[in-house]
Amino acid sequence: MRERFPDAPTPTVFRSDAMLADARSMRERIGDDAFVRLLPADALGGDDEDG
Repeated sequence: MRERFPDAPTPTVFRSDAMLADARSMRERIGDDAFVRLLPADALGGDDEDG
């Protein structure tokens, strides 16, 4: 894509791939418990105000 469209923004799918790889690496470095504590509370599937 970059060769054909050098000025185009990076597609979201590629940015999210890098973000997930970074998260995976961080989780391996700091461990599961510490990683989960860094997540927002609503990402854990806790109490839902909508029912």
